[in-house]
Amino acid sequence: SLQTMDPALARTAVQNAWASGQISESEYETMYSYALSQQANKLFQAGLWLEAWQMLEAARIQRPRSSELARLTRSAKANLIASWHNNFAQLYNAGRYREALDALAE
Repeated sequence: SLQTMDPALARTAVQNAWASGQISESEYETMYSYALSQQANKLFQAGLWLEAWQMLEAARIQRPRSSELARLTRSAKANLIASWHNNFAQLYNAGRYREALDALAE
């Protein structure tokens, strides 16, 4: 079951199932998006917002007609921007102005 698999392995399993004709394109879209979202969630939980967005953006570019991948990518980008903003605001509000500016440069 995709729900119990490691997300990276689930992505590979879904890709293999589709390539071998075991699942339809619509099933592939649903399952692949689910596996990607699970993998992105693992990255989010580790604080790897940029990496999660980059992974989703790469998948979206490969499948530009996928509305689900577009939605996931938009959500990840919004979370990434919010994370950057919150980090900057926390440093700035604490009077740590140099660190706040450095955080923006990263």
